[in-house]
Amino acid sequence: NKLCLVCGTVIRKIKLQGRTTYFCEKCQK
Repeated sequence: NKLCLVCGTVIRKIKLQGRTTYFCEKCQK
């Protein structure tokens, strides 16, 4: 798992517009 660089929360991969990206639910990005 990856950690958000901003808040340290574990972030998950989501598919966005055909690309796989990491998304932090706390930071909303």
